[in-house]
Amino acid sequence: MTLAVAYRARDCFEVKMDYTTKELLKRYARLALGQPFAPVLLNILVTSVCDMRCTHCFFTDELDDRPRKKLQMKTHEIEQISETLGGNLGVLILAGGEPFTRKDLPEIVRAFYENNKLESVYLMSNGQIQKRIMPDVTRLLQECPNLNVTVALGIDGLKAQHEKIRQKPGSWDIAIDTARQLQTIKKEYPRLDVQTCTCFMHSNQETIFEWYDFLKYDLKPDKVNFNYIRPPSADPIELDIDHSRYTQLAQMIDDDSRHAAIKNNYGGDAGFFKAAIDIYMHGLIARAQEE
Repeated sequence: MTLAVAYRARDCFEVKMDYTTKELLKRYARLALGQPFAPVLLNILVTSVCDMRCTHCFFTDELDDRPRKKLQMKTHEIEQISETLGGNLGVLILAGGEPFTRKDLPEIVRAFYENNKLESVYLMSNGQIQKRIMPDVTRLLQECPNLNVTVALGIDGLKAQHEKIRQKPGSWDIAIDTARQLQTIKKEYPRLDVQTCTCFMHSNQETIFEWYDFLKYDLKPDKVNFNYIRPPSADPIELDIDHSRYTQLAQMIDDDSRHAAIKNNYGGDAGFFKAAIDIYMHGLIARAQEE
């Protein structure tokens, strides 16, 4: 489902109850009866292990906390969470750290697919561990025939800015190559979507519009997302940003989404819910910062 469709669906809300509302009403009913129910969207940080140390990371202390790594949930513990949720789960987001450092990532996703009728999974990644990403994604698409899979690649701008932020030479080329390899896999498995996630910050704000043009006219991912940096930051200078540039970018994304100038596809019925989040996110952030 595209964002243009999402806007039309929102306008027709009075005529036809959307998927998310139906699911929320089901959950309120189960709550009233004292029965367990699954959320519409669940976000799990599945690991604190990461192969990067980014200047804007709010998670740096945890990444460098070795004892914490020993407390990482095992596969069977995450499966127990799935077993106790009850009901249908529309969207599962697996983040970290770098989720693809876990060898059991396909098993984790499959647990929610089998136990909770999971419709869509979003796998956040820096796109570096290609030897895991390609086979794991392909395996999920093969073993979960009704699952919509999105790989959300963190790419923070053009090459120079990205590698300054990520502090890893060569990482931009690898991330872009990962995106293109996934786009090739998508030709065989249309249920796969490739998303880019960019964090708007001091180091990339001056070239953010050139980066947006590269996404729009060259890479052409299925979804684009621009997050506003959240404190704390490993390097405090990244918090020094030009808010007017973010507001302008947010308006560009909104206009392009409304007119289908960028794809922003969302698979499945639960796509309405994720689309609604992304439709309002940039504008809400811009207005909140102004206030």
